Amino acid sequence: MFSTEPMQKVRIIALDRNMHEIVSALQSIGILDLRKSRINVEDAKPSENAAEISELLIKCEGALNLLEKHDVKKQKHIPLQKLIKDARDEKAIPRTYELGEQRQHIAEDNALLDYAIDSSEKLKGTGINYGMVSSERFGYFAFYSDKKSFADLSKKLRGSMDHIIEVRKNGKHVSGVIAYAKPGAIQEAAKEAGVMEIDLHSRYMHGTPEETIAAAKKRRAENDKGLAEINKELHEISGSKYAYLASIREMLEIELQKANASGMFKKTDKTFLIEGWIPKRNYDQLEKKVSEASDGRFYMESVHDDELAPTQINRPKFLQPFDYLMNFYSTPRSDEIDPTWIFILSFPIFYGLMVSDVGYGLLSLIVVSLIIKKTDPDGLLNNVSRIWRLTSIAVIFFGILSNQYFGFQLNQYIGLGAIPTFNWLKDITTVLVITILFGIAQVVAGLIIGAANKHRHGHDKHALAKLSSAGAIVLGAVAVSAVFFGQLNMTIGAVTGIAAILLILATVALSREEAPEITNLITHPLSYARIMGFGLGSVIIAMLIDQAFTPNLSMGIPLFILYIIIFVVLHFFNMVLGIFEGMVQGVRLNFVEFFSKFYTGGGIRFRPFSYKRVYTKE
Repeated sequence: MFSTEPMQKVRIIALDRNMHEIVSALQSIGILDLRKSRINVEDAKPSENAAEISELLIKCEGALNLLEKHDVKKQKHIPLQKLIKDARDEKAIPRTYELGEQRQHIAEDNALLDYAIDSSEKLKGTGINYGMVSSERFGYFAFYSDKKSFADLSKKLRGSMDHIIEVRKNGKHVSGVIAYAKPGAIQEAAKEAGVMEIDLHSRYMHGTPEETIAAAKKRRAENDKGLAEINKELHEISGSKYAYLASIREMLEIELQKANASGMFKKTDKTFLIEGWIPKRNYDQLEKKVSEASDGRFYMESVHDDELAPTQINRPKFLQPFDYLMNFYSTPRSDEIDPTWIFILSFPIFYGLMVSDVGYGLLSLIVVSLIIKKTDPDGLLNNVSRIWRLTSIAVIFFGILSNQYFGFQLNQYIGLGAIPTFNWLKDITTVLVITILFGIAQVVAGLIIGAANKHRHGHDKHALAKLSSAGAIVLGAVAVSAVFFGQLNMTIGAVTGIAAILLILATVALSREEAPEITNLITHPLSYARIMGFGLGSVIIAMLIDQAFTPNLSMGIPLFILYIIIFVVLHFFNMVLGIFEGMVQGVRLNFVEFFSKFYTGGGIRFRPFSYKRVYTKE
């Protein structure tokens, strides 16, 4: 349960003539994570077809990006040489590229036409002629601005050789043309004044602004007509060819992956060698598949070396977001105990206690369901939201146990009055003790796991140091409860206290690496008291909102509506605050207080040589 999938490294040796069939079989079965062998023989090279397949794939991918997606019926995979010939001869690919280039040219042309129209609209009525604003002696600066910026510009230009030759005032704006003798000076002044420059030499700006607008709109209409014809033809190609091209692309991707895979192999004159990692349970399955592909002409063996095995974790789909979050933090190593199950069990408890309100839990379920529908299934937000959805159930559970419904106590009104509950305000000491006991239990569990990991790696002294640290925490907790809180006999407190001190000294003696952690033996379990602090804070805020803003019809309709709005908004913000703090603190308690006791991380994720087919079948 707490280990990753057991892995085995294997070596396969087979004849060159069977390479394509074996590689295809390995890709099809999808259970071998390829590795470069350390054996000192010649490296194999990627297939001679790799360059051509890659070129054809790029062309096919580019064409598909220009076409509309259509539902695709799966096509049967065709032999490599026929695939290359079909991809090379397919006329829809170059025609799609040609239409795409024409469309891009029209788009660029329309952008210039739009600029000419927009700029000329601003300069209408100024009387200028674009063909006449050119001179060897002067430059010309066209502008458009609000009146204040224009006034600032005029002030900056006063006394200079720059002068306005045309201007038009239209409502709050001013446009016109300025002649200047000093290049750069007018642009600097305009920038300081916040005046927008209009490019007088843009293509399609000829004659007067009015003439430019008329000519540009005419050409724009012609372009739009041409664009409609291009889009129509692309739509027709999409309908008739998208499915075929999508299957060609997928087959090229599959063949390119196989062609490049041989770069991971070793070779001799007549044989080739493959190494990689598989789940141990799949050894016989791999051996059978390779035997079928090579007609029994192969040799396969287990390899034992010091290479770290990749990490594969098998977990139910609804719990896989926890693995996503773990990988985002650091992938577990294959040679250490996987802590994710403890994280899965503890995080909802911590989070549920800190929020603990049935209303907030139900509202969270609604909000998070919308987020999951709208976000990328493989993205961080989606995976965090799926964890949030699971933990919202814990919020509802602890909300029932604490009898909290948006701050109100309603169990007795909905048939749950017989359920044993706790009161955040009256049972604060009990809740505090329980949260600290949670902390002690999880920190001790972390130290025990750390001891198991150290023992697995042959560091027995460090393993004993972890166990002595765990014993010090447990005995120290017993001593404190006896001496300071009178829960046990003082004699028991004295004995356990002395034993705890001796275990701390043993920890230092056994492993100096554990010595800096001594202070954390006290602070980390106490850190779990934050569960009580944040949970109590959320409940008190909810109660204050209820006391101050619970609406009542006796206050009149306007105030009733206002109070409803304030009530809903404040509870929403309290819920968001509780969710944020619950998520952050719940993750922190696991990743800092718990994982720091044993977790190394930095594992290598298992990535089998495989391809997930969407548009094709074998």
